Amino acid sequence: MKLEINMRERKGITPVIATVLLIGVVVILAGIVFLWARGFVKDAVQKGGEPIEQSCTDVQFEALIVNTEGVYSLEISNQADIELYGVNLKVKGEGEVIVHDIGSSSLGLGESKIISLSNENIVQDGEYLVVPILLGARGEQREAYVCGDEFGVEARVV
Repeated sequence: MKLEINMRERKGITPVIATVLLIGVVVILAGIVFLWARGFVKDAVQKGGEPIEQSCTDVQFEALIVNTEGVYSLEISNQADIELYGVNLKVKGEGEVIVHDIGSSSLGLGESKIISLSNENIVQDGEYLVVPILLGARGEQREAYVCGDEFGVEARVV
């Protein structure tokens, strides 16, 4: 009879060991899946500790395309505290959109900049949209971020 009691005690330990092993396997698998999935999720570009998309809403600038004797230039004037890293000029004409990255020097509050345009950038009867580029940080690295078209400013030719 004493032998039967020892067998019962041993049988009681087996479910506990199985449960601990099962929990261990689940934790290890969850860790592997987390590390694998983390490679697919990019860190967000930030500016001032916030997602850079929020800074795009604070951007305010004016843009004009000036024609001086057949030579075109883009004049940009920053009117907000957000520093512009550059701009993209989107030329819409005949169903076509051409994107030109035309600057990479920053433009602070109240500063203006004149950027020369080649004649190939100008489309007769085209519409022009100037889209801001901001400089943010992704971890320790600095990275340029192009705001969406909804934050762009239409530039008219004068």
